[in-house]
Amino acid sequence: MKRILSLVLAVLCLCQPICAFGAFDEAIEDSQEKKETRKEESKPKKNSPNSSARDSAEGSLIQFFAEIFAYVWIINAYARYYPYPYSYNGTKYVAYDGISADSADFDDFASPLRRQRFSFDSSLVYLKGLAVGNESNFDCMLYPLIGFYAKNLILFDHIHNEGNMGNINLGANLPIFQTNFLSLYLKFGWSRWYNEVTPLLKDNAFFLGGELKSYPFKPLSLKWTFGWQFYENDIFVYDSDLQAGILINRLEIFAGWKYLRTGTTNSDSSHWNGFDSGIRVHF
Repeated sequence: MKRILSLVLAVLCLCQPICAFGAFDEAIEDSQEKKETRKEESKPKKNSPNSSARDSAEGSLIQFFAEIFAYVWIINAYARYYPYPYSYNGTKYVAYDGISADSADFDDFASPLRRQRFSFDSSLVYLKGLAVGNESNFDCMLYPLIGFYAKNLILFDHIHNEGNMGNINLGANLPIFQTNFLSLYLKFGWSRWYNEVTPLLKDNAFFLGGELKSYPFKPLSLKWTFGWQFYENDIFVYDSDLQAGILINRLEIFAGWKYLRTGTTNSDSSHWNGFDSGIRVHF
């Protein structure tokens, strides 16, 4: 099986333009070979006599946490947003009707509070030993209970000057909880790589991740975005971006540490570290 897989990968490579990002492609293809080897060496496990009871307990636990999540999530319906972080009353960005804001903020016809928020950013990205590039993000809450995000990452091979590869993500933002000091969002949607990248990543993929935001005190902002892309043949791509920023009115200047990891589940993987820096506008 290992020889057949190697032959298929070789034919695919011959049918494609020369890949510029050899280290990135090899990390995925090598992990596929190791996965096949481990699959041949593994032995099937016998079913436990208590498996039915264990499955029932796990199902009940999942249902319990799902109900807790639903109760917490629905509280977000009362959330409102100021035009941008620290725009009113010092540290305010998120307020709750009748809980964390003056009644005048909600009753006044000209109130700055609203049910939507938007932001767009663009940044320089550097991943040591892999590439340099640009990442652009659009993020919004269309209503306090649901939002939308779009991201495009383009990486250029600055080492050999042989091309570029890109990754696009589209999906939904689901708030778990939202406060000025800390907010947590669940992100899920569609992802795909394009241009000079291994054909194994040119299929549609499911993205699942999260985002933590904090506005502890003016003018500081903190943000951590992370997520997994799941492709066929147990291939995954993990991306993490930890940022700190300074707000100047509605403009935010930020810099952070970026981490990219790829491989196959239960096999060896490869990773790259780097940084990003850019500007975000809130509107």
